[in-house]
Amino acid sequence: MRKLLVIGIGAGNPDHMTVQAIDGLNRADVLFIP
Repeated sequence: MRKLLVIGIGAGNPDHMTVQAIDGLNRADVLFIP
């Protein structure tokens, strides 16, 4: 089963990302960046 993860990084500073957000990005097969 596939999952859709929506990860927001607020103002765009990578220092403000949570550990869960970084883990989700590392596990993703595809990234969509508008």
